[in-house]
Amino acid sequence: MYTVNHRQHRHKIFLRFLFFVLPFLLALAALIWFLFFRSTDTSTSFSNPGAKVAVVEPNTKDFTNEYFKITLPTTWVDLGRKNPFSYEVYYEYQNQQENYTNQWLRVYVDVIPDFQAITRLLPVTVVNNRFVSGTMSSECRTFTGAPSQIDNQASNQSWEAKWQDVVFICDMDLIENFTGTASAEEGYRVTLVNKNGVAHKYFIAYIDHNIHPSYQTYINAVRSFETL
Repeated sequence: MYTVNHRQHRHKIFLRFLFFVLPFLLALAALIWFLFFRSTDTSTSFSNPGAKVAVVEPNTKDFTNEYFKITLPTTWVDLGRKNPFSYEVYYEYQNQQENYTNQWLRVYVDVIPDFQAITRLLPVTVVNNRFVSGTMSSECRTFTGAPSQIDNQASNQSWEAKWQDVVFICDMDLIENFTGTASAEEGYRVTLVNKNGVAHKYFIAYIDHNIHPSYQTYINAVRSFETL
């Protein structure tokens, strides 16, 4: 049977599809693409084979005297040669940065106390005229052995400890947060020979009274140390 408005209904259905259904399908397709197919890599890569990568150097400076050279941050200053007792001679450096002035580094030369009690040990070996550092110990109270003998009397504050085959004296009372170098062969008094063939004994110590001491400056300094 022929219907007068049959063609008109088809036209309306097409218009509804065009204006309502088709935009919905396009929006749905765009959403699916955004969620599942869009690349999340928004970085841009530039390649220049001849370019050099800029390296930010730490702010450090060299301190030199007749015996050695050592590198420290620029906030540190040289306090000079100290000889407070007959059994110790050292060159002392101090951090002048605000809130960190309670950090000192001492380089003992030849006159070194045999019974220096320390809280941490940095073991070292010698290669030519420089130190090669090992792994720093933790607080030595955790692995001490027997009380040390000082003047034939056992000390309640200083106990013998051993770390990576290096024997040293542990400060049990933490009088100072004192870190020091030593070798398995020579203990605190480690021999280095300068460029003229002259040998001297060295011991490098670090004192840090901050609540959370920082040891990287000390480790870097020991690694930079060389005799002249």
